[in-house]
Amino acid sequence: MSQIIKSGRTYTIANVDQVKSTLPNGTYNLIYVPMQGFRLEQIDPFKLPPKIYGDTSIIDRSITVYRNRDRNFGLLLAGLRGSGKSLLMKKLALDLNQPIIIINQSFPDVSDELIKFLTDPCLGDCTILFDEFEKRFDREDVTPLTLMDGPYNTHHFFILTVNNTRINENLINRPGRIYYHKTYSGLDDETVREVGEDLLVNKEYLDELVDTCEDIRNLSFDMLISLINDVNLFNESPKNCVKVFGFDCSDGTYVKVYQVLKNGSMNDVTEHAIWMNPTDRYLWDL
Repeated sequence: MSQIIKSGRTYTIANVDQVKSTLPNGTYNLIYVPMQGFRLEQIDPFKLPPKIYGDTSIIDRSITVYRNRDRNFGLLLAGLRGSGKSLLMKKLALDLNQPIIIINQSFPDVSDELIKFLTDPCLGDCTILFDEFEKRFDREDVTPLTLMDGPYNTHHFFILTVNNTRINENLINRPGRIYYHKTYSGLDDETVREVGEDLLVNKEYLDELVDTCEDIRNLSFDMLISLINDVNLFNESPKNCVKVFGFDCSDGTYVKVYQVLKNGSMNDVTEHAIWMNPTDRYLWDL
């Protein structure tokens, strides 16, 4: 049998004769100490802004599925930096109301120990976060696959965020590992308008703000908030303010992107296309 051992803000797993409790609810960083093994270092809980913009329906839907299955659940959030992936991840993790384990690096030399640690029954149900997953794990690393759908009786909720989807292909189109896959592109008009209604001091600029943002490629929340801040600070129109930032803006040309299949048919995949820069044209995830 094993139990959770607490020392200050650090939690470990030790073999003892009797299980006393599971991991207390909280937020933890996973760390590895040579010759001692894995530890969970408790950190301050996530803090959220008063309001989260954009479509968050994936949160309630994912939690409902997770609560009604007896195995692990995986959610992949992919797309642009600054599009709200990490914020939604934090919101979802808090709404699950169970221990949150953050994994900020891979452990290729001790992957077996990692799997043993995270699948130990005394942890109970946990939310396991891999922010910017593609930076932490090589595409050929099978450790995440083993954690998600290996021969273990675990009921964890895995959340992965990636800035692109160049990850192990066995994580894609495999609901046993990644149940839902949500892709983020630039902010849409509805989200821009909602943010503008809340933050713009002079609401007369609202329509112009929406029009201006339509021409900004890869519009992120950071870019939008900065633009609104300048409009408020200098009481200048969005079209004037955006020129100072030097954002990558279109010339008004609208491009459609199609996937051509082997049988000759075509699928419109414009909504999945992500502008990179004028020389890269489009990079899309299919």
